[in-house]
Amino acid sequence: MTFPSKATHQQTRAHNSALVLRALYDRGPISRAEVARLTGLTRTTVGDLVGELLVDGLAREVGRGPSTGGKAPILVELVDDARHVIGLDLGEHVFRGAIVDLRGQVQRVIDRPVTGLDGDAALAVVYELIDTLVEAGRDTLLGIGVGTPGIVDARTGTIRGAVNLKWQDLPLGSLLRERYGVPVRIANDSRAAALAIQLFSGRQSGNLVAIKVGRGIGAGVVLGGEVFHGDGFGAGEIGHVVVDDDGAECRCGRFGCLETVASSRAAW
Repeated sequence: MTFPSKATHQQTRAHNSALVLRALYDRGPISRAEVARLTGLTRTTVGDLVGELLVDGLAREVGRGPSTGGKAPILVELVDDARHVIGLDLGEHVFRGAIVDLRGQVQRVIDRPVTGLDGDAALAVVYELIDTLVEAGRDTLLGIGVGTPGIVDARTGTIRGAVNLKWQDLPLGSLLRERYGVPVRIANDSRAAALAIQLFSGRQSGNLVAIKVGRGIGAGVVLGGEVFHGDGFGAGEIGHVVVDDDGAECRCGRFGCLETVASSRAAW
């Protein structure tokens, strides 16, 4: 039997720093003593970690709080725009990119029409969108997230197949990591929508299904608070389930898929 290895000092410190950041995010402005109480960390540890966050520009002191009998404590809060994340939504007719702060507040949005574009031409639009947004947050960029149609290998960020974009085994995650030097997450757009609903609804451990209907149809499934990818990362790919044996030809090459009878494309 193989036992998990003991956490390194660096891993422990990263975990503790995350606890302090969460306390500042949820409860700030807050005193160091209150952070220690909430996290269970020692005051010395909290003091050291808050000091690092101040130096890194992730936190700032904002005056003193009420006294409980002794010296009034100095309050600390998160600096919302100290770091930024870029998000892309790769729609069928429009690619949209946004840069957001640590609170998820949108700082800038850019749209690029992509009707009729696919393959390398569509990939070039992805690069152009990110290049433009990076200019607004190059020194503070934490990472990039992309929601895309198609079957996506979430482990590697590889798009196994996106019919409308004619992308086949495109290693988009690797390409973006190499180009921009930050962590990158690539997800099927329906699963990204399900994850967003879960996060912003506060149902961190619940189950839900989000169905996205546009020119295509897809579903994102969350089970026990975790996004369900399924065998071969195909969970939720309901748009190409055959529902009419004598139906119209689908863009995937089969006949009578759900998209041919229930998508916005079919309704026009």
